[in-house]
Amino acid sequence: MIEGPDDFDNLVWDKNDQEWEIVQPKLRQRSTLHAVEDLGTAMFGSTAKWVSPMSIGGYNIIYRLKVEGFDSDVLVRRPIPCYAQFPVEKTFIEAATMMYLEKHTKIPVARTFFHGEDPKLGSFIIMEYIEHPQCMSTAHNATNEDVSKPFTLNPDIPKEVLQNHYQHVAACLLELS
Repeated sequence: MIEGPDDFDNLVWDKNDQEWEIVQPKLRQRSTLHAVEDLGTAMFGSTAKWVSPMSIGGYNIIYRLKVEGFDSDVLVRRPIPCYAQFPVEKTFIEAATMMYLEKHTKIPVARTFFHGEDPKLGSFIIMEYIEHPQCMSTAHNATNEDVSKPFTLNPDIPKEVLQNHYQHVAACLLELS
């Protein structure tokens, strides 16, 4: 029996977890990887090959591709079906936002090459891959070695490093405002 609003949240989380158990293997299937490669090949007009590993985030899955004749790799970013509400609209808005930021600001964003819908894969964005050693949250995480532990801010980060990172974030926020 549902007692209060929190119980509705638990119901939704349980439903999402059940759907994730069904969806996750499909995202990793060889046929899905071939469909991603086919999409990259069709969009760029050159052979595209998947580069391991794929990355699964909160609401998206990212496949990295090496495209023949391209200097850098590209990313195919797709919403995770069971988590993303309105995936077509979500993808369109994200692509439009990235293109706007690239055109009208100095904020560094990955260049968006293509976005749309594919009959086999659903909504997608194909964007530039930018080589990087790690993301900001990973750089600040005290528990990097043990993935079973929750994220914890590293208290031993040199003050200069932390200040530099947050100055970059502040500059972006200032420009957006």
